[in-house]
Amino acid sequence: MNPSYSDAESKRILCGVLAILIGTLGIHYFLMGKTRAGIFTILLSLVSCGLWGVVMFVQGIMMLIMSDMEFRSKYIDTPSSFPIF
Repeated sequence: MNPSYSDAESKRILCGVLAILIGTLGIHYFLMGKTRAGIFTILLSLVSCGLWGVVMFVQGIMMLIMSDMEFRSKYIDTPSSFPIF
């Protein structure tokens, strides 16, 4: 098995679980190396009084459902600084 695929799988699972449990803190974005997205998530959570957590909950579920290749192309290898859905 290719090490990059197992790394993507473990990162996908960890990011998905973090997004579901404490998505309002944006820790899953910091783990992916998307610092701006993590800070933006924290700000959105504060402004929306935590309602942004619902969006992060859905995103976490989607991360757990998608394949490793989809996760890597959508969240890790993308030039976007705030990847969502």
